[in-house]
Formats: sequence, C-alpha cells, structure tokens
Amino acid sequence: MASVTKSFSLDPQRDADVVAWIDNLPTYRGALSEAILRAIRREIRTRQGGHSIGDALELVLDKLNRIEGRIQTGGHIEGEPEAQDTDLPPDILGALDELAG
Repeated sequence: MASVTKSFSLDPQRDADVVAWIDNLPTYRGALSEAILRAIRREIRTRQGGHSIGDALELVLDKLNRIEGRIQTGGHIEGEPEAQDTDLPPDILGALDELAG
C-alpha cells in the first residue's frame, strides 16, 4: 500500500514549543510520523466527545518515553510537553505526573 505524504509549516517563534518537542523525539525512523499521528488521533477523539483507556495508555507511553529520554540525557528535556496540555480528568493526570516524577 502506498503511503500518503502531507506537509505543514512551523513558525520558529510562534511554534517554538512544537519545534522543540519534535527535535526531542526519538531518532528512529518513523518516530515523527508516529508522534504526529498519535496527537491527531487524540484530537479527533476529543472532538468526538471523550477519552478512552487507550488515551490514558498513550499518555503513559508518552511519559515513559520522556522518562527514558531523561535517563539518557541526565535530566530535563527542553521543550518537553506537560501533561496539563490534555483535558483528561485530574486524577489520571495526577497519576501520570507521579509516574514521571
């Protein structure tokens, strides 16, 4: 099956947080596409009216990837997205923050 390629532009000042997030993604082939697709799918589900256990699991995996990045770099990853960027219930966000803490 052929893949479909879509492109978009980023403003280096207005979108600095997104640029930093992209720059800190894992370097394996396809990491950027996977991350963007996860974000788009999460947005689609949010607009359709809710969250699922899959959404929580995706956040857990994102947190674990960031923890792994911290271990590899020895500290905070610049431009790291925060859990508060979601609209999941506070109890789930709190549990995820404890996991990352």
